[in-house]
Order: sequence, then structure tokens, then C-alpha cells
Amino acid sequence: MRNTDSNRGFTIVELLIVIVVIAILAGITIVAFNGIQARAKSVQLQSALDTYVKAIRLHEAEHGIFPNILGYACLGKAADYPATSQFPAGACVADATTNAAVYSVSSTFNSAIAAYISNTPVLNTSTVTAYGGWLYRGAYVYIESGWFEIEIALPGSQSCPSNFREYDLAGGVHWCQKDNY
Repeated sequence: MRNTDSNRGFTIVELLIVIVVIAILAGITIVAFNGIQARAKSVQLQSALDTYVKAIRLHEAEHGIFPNILGYACLGKAADYPATSQFPAGACVADATTNAAVYSVSSTFNSAIAAYISNTPVLNTSTVTAYGGWLYRGAYVYIESGWFEIEIALPGSQSCPSNFREYDLAGGVHWCQKDNY
């Protein structure tokens, strides 16, 4: 006589196979999600930097000159660059030894472009990149008579926006630069 017990359960092998399949699917999902996050950050960064380029160009078109700072200025508001153990408030570039500000937010620059930007783009200022004895966060603009450039230093895990020149520096740092003549 055959045993026709209908309460038969799963074997340990069947359960292990299901667990392995679920683990593989979870791994694939996590990898795909991380890739999407990185692309989203890159697109957000490019959009923010392009907004600043357009605002500077609009200022030039209306006034015949670039905003009058002649030098470096951090992009964004002072509140975007809070004081930390590595940076004074309002600084996007600091000396790694003294933590003194090298480049800071310029109220003159922000006032000059305010008419061309309805909402000031927020850059990621929490990521700190070290290179050449200096610490970097956020982005900055350099304005000379007749031209300007926007620069940002990114850690090796991030790549530069598509319309920026990229320089690979020591320590896995990507230096991103956009010249505008």
C-alpha cells in the first residue's frame, strides 16, 4: 500500500534553492539601484552647473561683462557651506593643514546672478575631496576679464558631467573643468 499523505513539506534542498534565487535577485536589484543613484547625482550636478553657466552668460549678455568678482567664488549660498572641522563657514576650498578658507561664497557674485536664477541650485557640499594639500567641496567659479571657468573636484567613484573636461589626478580624484570664453 502507498502512503498518500497530503501534508508533505518542502525538502531542505528545495528551500535552499529558493533562498539562493532570492539572494541573487536581491543582489541584482541592489547593483541596479546603486547605478541609478549615481546617474541621478551626475545629472543633478550637471543641471546645477549648467544653471550657473547660463546665469553668468545672461549677465554678460545684459551688462556686457561677467559678474565683477575677478577671482574665485564658491557656487551657492553661504548656508550651503556650513562650518565643519575641516572648513570654515562659507568656504568650498580650504587648506588641509590650517583649515583656513582658500575660496569662499561671494555675495557680490550671488547678487550679480540673482536676477537670472529663480532658485539657487544646491550642490552636494557634504563630499570632501582632498588633493594637493587642499580640501574641496561643492564647486566654484573663476572669473577673469573676458572669460570664466567652473571647476569641481570629485572622488574617484563619481565622474564629471558630460560637458566638462575631466582630469584624473592622483588618489582617484577627478578634476572637472568647464571653460567659457
